[in-house]
Amino acid sequence: MELNPIIELADRCQKIFGANIETRVIGKDGPPHCPIITVEIELPNGTTYIASGLNQKEAKQKAAREALGNLLL
Repeated sequence: MELNPIIELADRCQKIFGANIETRVIGKDGPPHCPIITVEIELPNGTTYIASGLNQKEAKQKAAREALGNLLL
């Protein structure tokens, strides 16, 4: 079973920086019945990752996967 990328990112940031990530919704576009949600994840070092998805969870997971790919342990 794949780990939740948001939890994995939060765990790695705790180990590396000793601080938590911040997530926030920064946009909602499209019709009410099919919105596109855009979220931003900010790492403790100030680096941000932005992704969009059909819901908040999907967008957060996309941004977290991108951050994990760039984060060196």
